[in-house]
Amino acid sequence: MSSNSIKIFITTDSHLGYKEKDETLSNDAFVNLENAFQLAEHFDCDLLLHSGDLFHTATPSHWSVNKALKLFSQYCLGSKQLEIKNPVILKKKDQYVCLYGLGYIHDEKVNKLFLHRNIHFEPPPKDLERKVFCILLLHQNRYRIKSAVKPEQCFENQNIPDFINFVVWGHEHECELSEVKLNSQTRILQPGSSVITSLKLHESMPKNHFILELKQNRYRLHRLPISTARIFIYDEIESDNVVESDTVHEKIQILLLSQTVTHK
Repeated sequence: MSSNSIKIFITTDSHLGYKEKDETLSNDAFVNLENAFQLAEHFDCDLLLHSGDLFHTATPSHWSVNKALKLFSQYCLGSKQLEIKNPVILKKKDQYVCLYGLGYIHDEKVNKLFLHRNIHFEPPPKDLERKVFCILLLHQNRYRIKSAVKPEQCFENQNIPDFINFVVWGHEHECELSEVKLNSQTRILQPGSSVITSLKLHESMPKNHFILELKQNRYRLHRLPISTARIFIYDEIESDNVVESDTVHEKIQILLLSQTVTHK
């Protein structure tokens, strides 16, 4: 990675405090967040963007808050020379980045707010139009063909302003390995959660962080597997009849053995 570029570390949906009373799982979310901080530090990133659900609940426990503050104080107070203006415009050498964010609002409600123009994104200053890269941090339901929710229960893509170059879409836990094209101007990255919080197929997919490297408004996206993520194996056993427990145990043992060999 070039030292002349601006490097943005991307992670989301850390869910700090998930299963905090479980002796086995209580530290998973914190370990994975610290892994993000360490990688950002290792690759000399200029900033870290997080697209929502830092904590698992809206009212985290004192234990979770204190543990999180220790991590932030250890890794996030540095001496990087990064100029900041209002609204949030970051500058490093000749590269400008304009940041926008939208915290979770019920999707049907937020779509109506956009329809009636009650939510407005301020475009970047005219003098920076050709120099700035605009990033939107979003935390909403996203409709996909395979989605379990209906289109009307998801955030509408048309709400995203045309001047946005890159969307970091949080809330969805499945990691998409690369960005997708929304239109000629805009790309969407769905990083997925950094910790497993449900027994679903997409949670068994590899977890990843990303680094967005910007230079002269061109970018490269680097994917970084979360080496500290707990391995989660998902499979289904179907039978029209009652399956004997010995048969189930045998299939589970075969599955576990195959995964152990794969991850060595």
